[in-house]
Amino acid sequence: MVKNSQKVTAANIGEPASSIVAGIILDHVGEKFIIVVCTSLIIIGGINILLSVPKKN
Repeated sequence: MVKNSQKVTAANIGEPASSIVAGIILDHVGEKFIIVVCTSLIIIGGINILLSVPKKN
């Protein structure tokens, strides 16, 4: 039985899965690739935030 505080969410599933995937990538590709991917995601996220200007009524 699952209590309210123990509901399964996407974050609960995504955290361990992303750690495993990051570990596999780090073992096979290397540290520089992870740094490039993370930097790219941060830049893309920042651009997305800048472009999402709220509409005026």
